[in-house]
Amino acid sequence: FRQLTFLHIYHHASILVLAEAGTVTYAAPVSIGDSLNCFVHIVMYFYWAMLAAGVDMSGYKKIVTQIQLLQFVLGGILLTYGYLQGGFCIYAPMYDLSMLLLFSDFYYKAYIKKRHEKKA
Repeated sequence: FRQLTFLHIYHHASILVLAEAGTVTYAAPVSIGDSLNCFVHIVMYFYWAMLAAGVDMSGYKKIVTQIQLLQFVLGGILLTYGYLQGGFCIYAPMYDLSMLLLFSDFYYKAYIKKRHEKKA
């Protein structure tokens, strides 16, 4: 249970509702985001499978997080474009922005702040 962070709970609780609503309402653009998300999850599950198999994956956790951040940047661009062109509600790019901020906070605490603390 120590791994159940706000980010984890927020993401998994909200995505169930939002993914269904988005796919029904904005099928084509949301499918692009869903495809990005599938790719990210394939990378994550491969990473976890290698860890479970005892393979040294030093340094790859950071790369996985960077791929997740890239997903939210690309998704944010797509969703903002959809909103500005009309048809997307404001909640889609706002949700993406919330995920980008939460994952950025995780990245900062896990990789940047720790590195600075080690130097001190």
